[in-house]
Amino acid sequence: MRIPLGWLNDYIKITEPPETLAKKLTLAGLEVTAVLRVGGETILETEVTPNRADLLSLVGVAREVAAITGRKLRLPRVPSVAVRRTHRPHALAIRLEDKAGCPRYIGTLIEGVRIAPSPSWMARRLEAAGIRPINNVVDITNYVLLEWGQPLHAFDASKLADATIIVRRAKSGETITTLDGASRSLLSHALVIADRKHPVAVAGIMGGRATEVGASTTRLLLESACFDPAVVRRGSRALGLASASSYRFERGIDPVGVEVGAARAVGLILRWAGGQVVERVDEGLQPKTSTTVVLHPARVAAVLGVPLSAAAIGQYLKRLRLSVVRQGSRWRIAIPSYRRDLRLEEDLIEEVARLHGYERIPATLPALAATPPTTASTSRRAAELAREACTAAGCDEAMTYGLVSRRLIEGMGHRAAEAIRVRNPVSQEQEFLRPTLLPGLLQSAAANLHRQRAGIALFELGHIFVRGTEGQVLEQQALGWVAAGLRPGSWQQPSLPYDLWFLKGVVTTVAQRCGLAPPSLVPQAFPWLASGTAGAWFVEGGACGWLGQVAPAIAEAFDLKVPVYAAELSFDRLVAKATFVKKFQPLPRTPFVRRDLSLLVEQTAIYDELLSAIRTAGGALLVEILLFDRYTGSQVPAGMQSLSFALIYRHPTKTLTDAEVTAAHQAVLQALTARFHATIR
Repeated sequence: MRIPLGWLNDYIKITEPPETLAKKLTLAGLEVTAVLRVGGETILETEVTPNRADLLSLVGVAREVAAITGRKLRLPRVPSVAVRRTHRPHALAIRLEDKAGCPRYIGTLIEGVRIAPSPSWMARRLEAAGIRPINNVVDITNYVLLEWGQPLHAFDASKLADATIIVRRAKSGETITTLDGASRSLLSHALVIADRKHPVAVAGIMGGRATEVGASTTRLLLESACFDPAVVRRGSRALGLASASSYRFERGIDPVGVEVGAARAVGLILRWAGGQVVERVDEGLQPKTSTTVVLHPARVAAVLGVPLSAAAIGQYLKRLRLSVVRQGSRWRIAIPSYRRDLRLEEDLIEEVARLHGYERIPATLPALAATPPTTASTSRRAAELAREACTAAGCDEAMTYGLVSRRLIEGMGHRAAEAIRVRNPVSQEQEFLRPTLLPGLLQSAAANLHRQRAGIALFELGHIFVRGTEGQVLEQQALGWVAAGLRPGSWQQPSLPYDLWFLKGVVTTVAQRCGLAPPSLVPQAFPWLASGTAGAWFVEGGACGWLGQVAPAIAEAFDLKVPVYAAELSFDRLVAKATFVKKFQPLPRTPFVRRDLSLLVEQTAIYDELLSAIRTAGGALLVEILLFDRYTGSQVPAGMQSLSFALIYRHPTKTLTDAEVTAAHQAVLQALTARFHATIR
């Protein structure tokens, strides 16, 4: 849109340089892209943000300049329309068949007009605004379009069948030749202006050549209407046809401006083209002249962080031409129809900030009140610690799909009937919500090993989906691992294969980082794990997950040629028991005594049960247990294993005697012999 400053100066006195005015208008959403000087006229080239359709008119821009500068606004005079009715009945008939697409239509019939060139001042202004002058009537419709933002159209009334206007949807097969000379086929959703025979204009977009105003026109029908923005936009896109009128209708016009624009144009036509008004028909709904928004002055200061007085706020609203009714601590603000962007209290606060000056609002950091930790923050903290522990152990984080195939569901030992199937799967490979993280981790492990990786260790913190006891879908958070192949080596240590003990150590570290005691592992069979390697995790007495070697058949299905080890924890249960309160103890002041213990026990003995028995028998004096050797082979009987422990004894306040340590150590030996049939090596 082009804004000639000489024309704008008719409505408000422009005193600042164009560049300064351009900066001020930018705050209103009117971006000035260029300042032109053509034939002594200064012109602002602008682009308007979609929410400020009122700035698509010179009157709207003048209102903004008045609000920004505080200067007086002189709006153009809009005369009342005097109608000299003829004795002919039904000189003009208007029928709205689509009131949703056209809520209001004003038709003014003028007889005795004289088509001639426009006055030179009007032609110069239109040219400065980028519009080619045509004749006095057409130029007046364009002039009012630029001045008030109200699109108008003039028909040669003598070319309308039965002097009738019908606003309706296009019929199948209808065509129209528009003013640009192109013949266009109309779709059924297009809104048209028609007489009793055929369409004479595409509503809100362009008129038809058949009823074009020309040199011989003496009877004129002036259209001023309001069309639905969505209907105009859809019609414009379908026809590939845009105009200055459609540009404004698509963004929403001032509903009150329909009448103002018609009256302004009629006044100019009567003055510069002659004639008299013989009929004026106003069909449709009468729009509201204003709406109401409640504003709390105290909230303005709270939101902006600036101590603005009620008087200052009221002055800013007055400059915006908003009327205020004060009702105690809240104000009722009447919003004029042309400010369609003001709908909420926050919109008004933004307007006050804009006029006060953004540069006068200090930048301050928000005050945040300290609140106790919530479940959400506990879960977030646990997730951070778990990720840190896993990456520190050498695992890479994976993010896999939450949807899996029936083949993977059943291949993992789950029943597809118990899994949750999506209603509209995009493919068979993404048909079910995953009940475990394992399928995605196995696919990722296989993809890495097939790309020349000697080994891979992955973890994922994600959601799984299971059915509850009543059949409902439960979304749970899980933490899963997969390890296969060789661990990274160095010059100090050769590459060793991943094993169950690696994953057991990672899981134990995660639990300890969350403030929990080391989880215990109890042998238990799982369909997707190899027999004799599977176990269930228990954290502080509650079942929490599983660990083991992936069954060879399942590994083979994923094209994994090496042993694969996996584990999974219910992260929700882990978080429920997690604590981040660190308890510090003073450094010991007394010496410790170390006694080593080498045992022969059956290979089926559970390590956690051995530890529990040693810890219980050793009592308060036993402060640390360390397994430093495990051996199975020809030097021990079949089915047996040799375990060597270092037991650390210490008293908190005194030095232990040899008799005290021996008594505690003998108690440990007796407990292991009685419960596990252990023998001393």
